Amino acid sequence: IEQGFLQRPDICAVDNTNNPRKYIDKFYIDSLVHSSDSLKFLIDTVGPSQIALGTDYPFPLGETTPGNIIDTLESITKKDKEDIKKGVDRPPVVTVMGHVDHG
Repeated sequence: IEQGFLQRPDICAVDNTNNPRKYIDKFYIDSLVHSSDSLKFLIDTVGPSQIALGTDYPFPLGETTPGNIIDTLESITKKDKEDIKKGVDRPPVVTVMGHVDHG
């Protein structure tokens, strides 16, 4: 989204002149991305405070124990891992789009 904003402001920045990156701290993203590389990318992009523990329960599609991928990351602190897994005080979460590939 930011790329379009920067490269084509004539069509992407018409009604709002703020860079979309300005709003990234308004979104919470679930941690269930099925790979440690993807989770590391997410954390590097939005920060650990914007990640919430995710699960595919009751569907057996991903981690059998939620948070296993979080535990494998060496790039974040133990406190960040605990905060993602147990949750910290956050505003209520509204799901805008879930895992649409599930039907």
